[in-house]
Amino acid sequence: MAHAAGRLAALVNEVLGASLPLRVRAWDGSEAGPWTPPSW
Repeated sequence: MAHAAGRLAALVNEVLGASLPLRVRAWDGSEAGPWTPPSW
């Protein structure tokens, strides 16, 4: 079974056509997104 954060990141990528700009930690402890903060 895939981790929740990975599935959320895949959904955001499919809907918005872009990867997550922020790191997300899901309820199951999984994480997705870049390790470094965005440099705007």
